[in-house]
Amino acid sequence: MLILPALKKLEHLEVLSLSGIQTIDDNFLREFIISRGHNIKELVLTDCVKLTDSSMKVIAENCSKLCALDLGNLRKLTDSALGFLANACREIHTLKLCRNAFSDEAIAAFVETSGEILKELSLNNVKKAGHSTALSLARSRRLVSLDLSWCRNLTNEALGLIVDSCLSLKVLKLFGCSQVTNVFIDGHSNSDVQIIGLKMSRVLEHVRVPELQQFPLRYSSVSSI
Repeated sequence: MLILPALKKLEHLEVLSLSGIQTIDDNFLREFIISRGHNIKELVLTDCVKLTDSSMKVIAENCSKLCALDLGNLRKLTDSALGFLANACREIHTLKLCRNAFSDEAIAAFVETSGEILKELSLNNVKKAGHSTALSLARSRRLVSLDLSWCRNLTNEALGLIVDSCLSLKVLKLFGCSQVTNVFIDGHSNSDVQIIGLKMSRVLEHVRVPELQQFPLRYSSVSSI
């Protein structure tokens, strides 16, 4: 891959997006991360579908400064991937796990470990997220933005617990959550949270999303190899 030597020359690189580059594999990422991972603060790997737990282990071992990570649609990842990250990457405040197959227990364990740091979390279409995840999220005091769209195992009661407990929460996305009823909408006590995506609420009311400080750095996507 012609781009790898060029990337390795960037000694002070802090932000990298490899989003959608399906030729990226474990060997590519390992070689880059071992060489330059020590400075990386934000890494976007959405749709790099060849990546496995091996890459997450390398990231955990070499990216101690990592604070924002996007792992959307990496279907080869197992619960072990979250274990590697939880044990080593203690500065992650922004995490996107969209469309992955992680178990309820693995998500809960990660959140339990990182809950004091997490500010933005997306579990969009992580279908196994359920009761255990809700219990851990309820202890995430700094969480500002949460996307639980299409997480249909989360009950009204579970969502109520999250919203009532996370007093810093400003945005909750629930697109596709057809299980949610007015029991949750009218029953929670957090007047500061904006709930976006439910059929019973008008989406245009929520166009003005609060500015989230210190969330992912701006990056330029690497579009070709």
